Amino acid sequence: MNKHYFDNKKGLIIVRVRIKGPLKVYEGFFALDTGATTSLINSKILELIGYKDKDITDTIPFTTGSGKEKAKIIKVKSIIALGITKVHFNVISHQLPVTTYVDGLIGLDFFIGKKLTIDFIKGEIITS
Repeated sequence: MNKHYFDNKKGLIIVRVRIKGPLKVYEGFFALDTGATTSLINSKILELIGYKDKDITDTIPFTTGSGKEKAKIIKVKSIIALGITKVHFNVISHQLPVTTYVDGLIGLDFFIGKKLTIDFIKGEIITS
């Protein structure tokens, strides 16, 4: 069981994330988004840690607030958040608006096979 805390006075749950790329490791902050079926990483960060167009494994239809787009899928070497490590994990590569202050979204796919408890009263996230 892993216990993490978030600011329960803000609407967005922000978690620390570590992503391993072909060239380096990036540590940043993602929004925990239970409305996202697939996790997403800002394409600029994926480029920074060494992923290139040759690493795109697929494209899928992708719905954003502004409409439908084609999203690139990239399999990252590893991603760690909330005490959970996913290896060879598919993520959406998408450029987030410059006004966005998170590096990506942790979606529901990250928690497959895991238990996720979010306590908004205590500001606690428990994973197991």
